[in-house]
Amino acid sequence: MINLKNRKKNEINTIIKNPDRSPYIPGSTLKGAIKTAFLYEWLLDKNNEWCKKYLQNMDNEEIEKVLKEELETELDSYQLRVHDSSMFDFEKNCKIIENKRLSIKTLKTEIPQSWECISENKTCETQIWEMRKGDKIYSWEDICRVVNRYTQHQNIREIELLENISENGNIKYKDERIKDSLIKFYEEMDAEIEDNPNCIFMRIGSGKGYFYNSVAQALYLADSSSDKDDFLKLLKKSGYGKIYDRKIKRMKEYDLNPYEFPITRFIELSDNQPLGWVKLELK
Repeated sequence: MINLKNRKKNEINTIIKNPDRSPYIPGSTLKGAIKTAFLYEWLLDKNNEWCKKYLQNMDNEEIEKVLKEELETELDSYQLRVHDSSMFDFEKNCKIIENKRLSIKTLKTEIPQSWECISENKTCETQIWEMRKGDKIYSWEDICRVVNRYTQHQNIREIELLENISENGNIKYKDERIKDSLIKFYEEMDAEIEDNPNCIFMRIGSGKGYFYNSVAQALYLADSSSDKDDFLKLLKKSGYGKIYDRKIKRMKEYDLNPYEFPITRFIELSDNQPLGWVKLELK
């Protein structure tokens, strides 16, 4: 727990609360995470060429617009309702943590922030109503399978990043404990998913939106160009590869490697753990 005596209230990023100041997880957040996973499943379908078409037509504004509209239509086609979670007692279930944004490439931590958060292993209840797409109704087992596949693909990607850069890169990690802690976390989660196929494991609140979560991951996998040049073009078009240099007071380009995407994650400094993971199980 952080001593906040010398901190101003506006320096803390607060979590969502009801009028009585009781924290909860919004149903819209859970719903968005589930729909994002189903969109990813659709993008990976071998009969679906959306990713290929998008990578080939990024410079054609008209075609790109049509493809993005198709993507939005597909995302909206998944219908489900998720109720806000039950309330948490702030004093018993929440805490203030110190965290920083972690560069996966270098394992340097920067942009320190203080956040309110729900403590680990705290439970609440929510309701998920029938999920469907047109006439197709998805069972709970279907939802678990789709969401967990997406989660495992994300975790595999981050383990690959951490291991490959450590073994083959010229950059020496500032602190090997960060890398080891993250890899252990993802490997243990993968084992837990295998042991609990009828539970959902997913990350919420990453702040990147569905495009730079599920869609970018699918585009990365679909890019068969040399050295993933098409995906690199997408990253640069989206503003990656530049950073504001305070010394020269302007944007400066940096070496952008498509094989190092995603680039950053938030971690809690006390135990070097990623934030925002939840487990859903039937009661």
